[in-house]
Amino acid sequence: MQPLDRNGYTEEQVKAMLHGRNGSRVISFRYDLLDKNENKKGELLKVTSGEVEFNSFATIKRTAKFTLEEEQQVTTVVDREATWNDYAELTWNDLDAK
Repeated sequence: MQPLDRNGYTEEQVKAMLHGRNGSRVISFRYDLLDKNENKKGELLKVTSGEVEFNSFATIKRTAKFTLEEEQQVTTVVDREATWNDYAELTWNDLDAK
């Protein structure tokens, strides 16, 4: 069997992560509303529904769909949504408070 310790992590630390002893990883997202020139106009904070799918046989393993509701922002047809991955482990409530 190959040793699991690497990159400064002990074998026990690697096993703990693989077995999820400290819980699962949490990733949060923020949705920015951009204008046609990619300038940020605001943030979309109200997620009304969402769905995450995992397929280990697909080329893209994880996909997600979210329905967002705008609040007090005027948009035109050329506006589009962009996502920003937030690794600071903030919850939706934390993002809503900002």
